[in-house]
Amino acid sequence: MPQSGDIGMGVSIISYNDEVQFGIVTDRALCPHPERVTARFGAEFEKLVLTTLMGPWPREGALDPHVAAEAVGAT
Repeated sequence: MPQSGDIGMGVSIISYNDEVQFGIVTDRALCPHPERVTARFGAEFEKLVLTTLMGPWPREGALDPHVAAEAVGAT
């Protein structure tokens, strides 16, 4: 995640080949201990996954993003 100007923190979440990777770039003056942030990524991502799976979502048809978007009226 490229940083420029007065952006103090950039966070990336990338999924590829059945893996998820997290990254962070910070301005040390604003976030002197970025490792404290990254140490919580895994647990917080698990909460996000659980919350997403427990919520309602369209289950008819294939699990295709376009089908899901149409079912919730996002298109």
